[in-house]
Amino acid sequence: MVDLSVKLSSAYALGDVSSARITIVGRRDSLAQWQGREFPDSTESTVDFAGSDAGSTGVDHLQRYAYGMDPHSPDAAMLPEIVWRDGHMTVDVHRNPEATDVTVVADVSSDLQTWSATEIMIRKITAPEHALAADIETYQVVPLLETEEHMFVRVRIIYNP
Repeated sequence: MVDLSVKLSSAYALGDVSSARITIVGRRDSLAQWQGREFPDSTESTVDFAGSDAGSTGVDHLQRYAYGMDPHSPDAAMLPEIVWRDGHMTVDVHRNPEATDVTVVADVSSDLQTWSATEIMIRKITAPEHALAADIETYQVVPLLETEEHMFVRVRIIYNP
């Protein structure tokens, strides 16, 4: 059990946030460590391994690792999912809280040519239904869909060895 308390002080101001979330992680992992533990017979370099797909499941190893999927039987339901919330396009992204060497980036575009991850176009929010889920991040497209003819979202996993 973990207790967290915030003591009032004139040195800082508390905002409107009425809750906090702490994630206790059993271990910190790198993709190379995960590869060695989950696929001990793999002889590929970590970079080659990241792009390969054991079992031809349609989900590569980097996705399985970054999204916290079962390494040998990945569940497609854990891939990023578009959800409409209050007139905004959002995308829910499962995250592996143990992963230390990947960054997930959500980009938005109106023309599939120019992509932006800036806060004026897309921002991380807390979806009410995921408020207590440490393994799901939600990104919201800022422009309302009614003001834009087309909006596209992509989710990229950046491997940082």
